[in-house]
Amino acid sequence: MKELGRILSKPRLLLALLLILSANAILFLREQVKNDYGLNVELPLGGTVVMFDTVTVTSETVDARDAYARYLEWIDRLRDMPLTDAAELLDEQKDELSGELAADENGNYDVDARLDYAAVNNLIRRVEYLTGYGDMLENIRKNRDSLLSFSIFNRPGSFSSRNIEKTADEFEKLEDVELTLGADGAVESFLSFSLTDYLLLLMLTLFALSFSEERRAGLWAVVHASPRGRLRLAVRRTLILLFVSVTGVALLYGTDLALGFSVYGGIGGLDRAVQSVEALGRLPVLTTVGGFLVRYLIMRAAAAFFVSLLLWLLLSAVNNVKYTVAAASCALAAEYALYTFLPVQSAFNVFKYFNIFTYISLSDLYTDYLNVDIFGYPLGIRAVSQLALGPLCLLAAASCIGVMCLKRPASGRDLLGRAASAVNSVTDFVLCRLHMLGVELHKTVWIQKGVVIAALLAYIVSGLTFTVKVPVKTIAEQAARAYTAEFAGRITDETFARMDAEQKKLEDAVAEFEAAEDAYDRGELDYPHLNALAIEASSAKVKLEGLAEVRERVQALDALGKEREIEPWLVDEVPFESIYGSNAQFERRGAALTAVLALTLLLAADMTYERQSGMTYLLRSTMRGRGALISRKLASAALLTAAVWLLVYGAELHALLSDFTVTAWGAPVQSISMIESFPLRVTVSGWLALLYIYRYVCLCCVAVAVLAVSSLFRRAEVACVAACAVTVVPSLLFAYMGVEVFAPLSLVVPVEAIHKTGVLVHKGDFRSGLRQKPSHKAPAGLSRANDCNLMHG
Repeated sequence: MKELGRILSKPRLLLALLLILSANAILFLREQVKNDYGLNVELPLGGTVVMFDTVTVTSETVDARDAYARYLEWIDRLRDMPLTDAAELLDEQKDELSGELAADENGNYDVDARLDYAAVNNLIRRVEYLTGYGDMLENIRKNRDSLLSFSIFNRPGSFSSRNIEKTADEFEKLEDVELTLGADGAVESFLSFSLTDYLLLLMLTLFALSFSEERRAGLWAVVHASPRGRLRLAVRRTLILLFVSVTGVALLYGTDLALGFSVYGGIGGLDRAVQSVEALGRLPVLTTVGGFLVRYLIMRAAAAFFVSLLLWLLLSAVNNVKYTVAAASCALAAEYALYTFLPVQSAFNVFKYFNIFTYISLSDLYTDYLNVDIFGYPLGIRAVSQLALGPLCLLAAASCIGVMCLKRPASGRDLLGRAASAVNSVTDFVLCRLHMLGVELHKTVWIQKGVVIAALLAYIVSGLTFTVKVPVKTIAEQAARAYTAEFAGRITDETFARMDAEQKKLEDAVAEFEAAEDAYDRGELDYPHLNALAIEASSAKVKLEGLAEVRERVQALDALGKEREIEPWLVDEVPFESIYGSNAQFERRGAALTAVLALTLLLAADMTYERQSGMTYLLRSTMRGRGALISRKLASAALLTAAVWLLVYGAELHALLSDFTVTAWGAPVQSISMIESFPLRVTVSGWLALLYIYRYVCLCCVAVAVLAVSSLFRRAEVACVAACAVTVVPSLLFAYMGVEVFAPLSLVVPVEAIHKTGVLVHKGDFRSGLRQKPSHKAPAGLSRANDCNLMHG
């Protein structure tokens, strides 16, 4: 079809489609890593529970990828077992593995045991759902009997009584469904990754906008001069939207499914009952997982076709093409507000569910069970939406064709144009008085649609995670972290005196228990009293180990201060390790890649603008035109870089200040173990200032590189592709795929700024200062407490 060929011949559209597909795949994979592949990978703290009010501790975790591989192995082992037998085996294995998690006396631990524990712990929850599904159905039946016993619910012909009966009847047919264990990660991630829904909406919007190009080219009157031409064009465009809807769903959601199956263990288990997937447990439909996916994709394609028709109708209903996007955006915003903020119980919930976003966020219809009141009768919102989709598509298609055939280019009053004229009178007053730098910013931000990139950047940054949990491996480390927070500050003689006083108090608790043991043997002390002292003494023993580690760290910092002639400080390093430590490298690289990508898309077309507008030769004919233009483009790039830097790294700094209480701003930065080899004598606040200034300089270098690449090309689309190939692709290959050969070309590494080979050297992590062998050995003599099983663990 020539119309489809005309649309697909636009380089910008093809580039946008490529970016949408790439962003969907990359962000889908990132979401799985961020969510630890749907697993709880925390390990319990073993031994005595030591309580402190000064810190919040986090359990140690295992590698999520390795844990999921072990999770799949356990599924293969349990697949053919009855669920009750599988539940008993898992409970036994969890109890057995719990005793193998602690490190030995040399600090080593059994990696396989930890991975097995994480896998078993997650499978227990999964099996509990499968074995408890029958009880859930039984509770629904009992609720019907109990609720209908109340007069408020059993009035004949009322919505309440009908709703109760309908719910029970629909779930009653699931009583004989056999649920089986399987790898559900691919289906659950496919349903929960809502960003694909909005990327599909963006794709459909781009194609709907392409239908207005004859208006931009001044050909609308020519097209409407032929009655048959109008009808043919309208029908062809309707078919194009159908083709785009089916293809877009296949590409975007097919990518999610393909990546999901590759990450979560293949396509096995598609013949299981759909209720075996916990996310679909409230779907009252008898089908398999594979059958559900086929139905869902068909429904998704039909919904996409309906949404695309509505977008085309919104865009074609406005005469002036300048205001079509504004009108469509306002309509979508109103629909989204109703869909998001209108309560389920509202009398106006018809506007919540008969809404364009019901068809955009389609997975909610299958993961939630809801009946709505339609003239006193309960109707399932899923069934209503499915049945209404066909007539709605026909009505929307007829409306689009009618508007295309009947609407005249010069007909109607341009109300939006009159409203915009008043606004333009104000903006023109400002634009006419802009300096050349302001003109450059206006071209980048508004004319070249940089405002869209800025909005996407703000959306992505709002979803970035800048902090990670810093795990605690042992109870002694928990105690050491608590004492570090308690004694944080300048290291003085008073610091050692406070530690000595705390040590004496703990040793007295241990000695009191030892004396109580002898008194118990002589019959002078009852068992409950001995039990209380044993608990206190066992806690004191662990605290002594932690205190000994902190003392060792304080002594090392005191020696470092004398060696480098700096004032020694003991610093609570959890806030810095959480954001700037080795565990947070993935989050830092994600933020750096976001900043680099945003700069690339903002500036890639800057140097091509004058060529495309035919102004290059005019500028070159003036003495100062070329130099002044380049200097102002560089200044504009510096300001845009500052905006990107402020948005991304301002959010990171906000995470540091809002999630943690930092009191060591004036401490020497060498007091933090992971950067104790930093060569300059600066405070923590000074180091942070250097860090963020350095990142801004690196981003400015990225901006200059993008402008240099942009100057080599005449078209904005080609320049954008080339700039992404230089700045983004090597960073993706190295930072996310581990291809080491691209490390020297990866711009994420210098922008991240905290790494082993960078300017800001990353020596280790905060626990390195607490891993030295303690000089103080905690008193023994708690054998009676152990024999009596008095230690809490």
